[in-house]
Amino acid sequence: MKLALANAIYDHLHIARVDNPANLGHGMVCLANDSLFSQATYQQEITTFGIGYADPNRNRLMQLLEVLAPTRTGPRNAIVTVYDETEPFETVDPKKVKREILGDFAEVKQRTSSKTTVKVPNRGLTIVLDQIEEKPNWEQMHVSWLMDLLTRASLLEVIAIYRAFAPAAPVVWDALANPDLDVKSTNIQIIAPVTGFKSNRAAIGEYAALLRQLAYEDKNNPAGFAGAGALTDEQIAARMGLDRVLTNVERYNNNGSKDTFLGSDVLIFNGMDSESPEDISNVVRHVANTNISGGKYAVYIDRRLKKTFITVENYEKFNTQHTGGAAILQASGV
Repeated sequence: MKLALANAIYDHLHIARVDNPANLGHGMVCLANDSLFSQATYQQEITTFGIGYADPNRNRLMQLLEVLAPTRTGPRNAIVTVYDETEPFETVDPKKVKREILGDFAEVKQRTSSKTTVKVPNRGLTIVLDQIEEKPNWEQMHVSWLMDLLTRASLLEVIAIYRAFAPAAPVVWDALANPDLDVKSTNIQIIAPVTGFKSNRAAIGEYAALLRQLAYEDKNNPAGFAGAGALTDEQIAARMGLDRVLTNVERYNNNGSKDTFLGSDVLIFNGMDSESPEDISNVVRHVANTNISGGKYAVYIDRRLKKTFITVENYEKFNTQHTGGAAILQASGV
């Protein structure tokens, strides 16, 4: 059995825990199992469809995932370099930088770092379908659905990671509040003194975005007009002093309720789209290519007498690079 998801994640997504393929029923989703597919069942055409799948719903899911945890593509065993977070801000006595006549310059110790190898785990899901010959595009639809399930599982996982280390504080966003200033103040007064720099991103739950809008629309003054007039994520980011803001409108089935992933919370954090020697991203998503397709996803289809087994797999691991520089504002109204 290949490890696909943590128990809590596939409980959230209502994925069955089935070890024996003989126990699978029509329409049942289970963890991807080696016994269900082989190289002979790999489907290039459907894999190509999956790699290029451009359904707007999934595009938004992937966009949110990329903002929260920028992708770092590499081998199955990713090498992670960790730097001392305090060293970039070290200072020396001004007297030490002045060289005496015939003297030498003062020496400082070199920068430090450590390297760790992390294994990128194999993830996947399998669905079994019964007699799909007369249903057009049935395979493609279920491939895209399995990819959506895997992406939602990733979002639940990365948000749980942030919640585990980002301190949370309640804020009331009513007619007396200034939500954008709350975010900017948190960044300048709480985050920057710890990390040495301000966080550059925020993900805002849709209900938190609604509370922000109502708070400004309830003000009959220039500040209220200016806040209410900032409607796009780009405009809100400028007012909050951030490089990027993304409103989370994507939803998942939470025991029957179709909830957004962040709800009324505002997650403030660091993220960089590309790698650098000193990457400030709080969490990154290490991705490795599959063996057969050479892409980020591979699709296997095993057509039997009455049943068709469809499997989608990928390689992915979230790595927390540092825990400083993130905070959660828990917004509420009147």
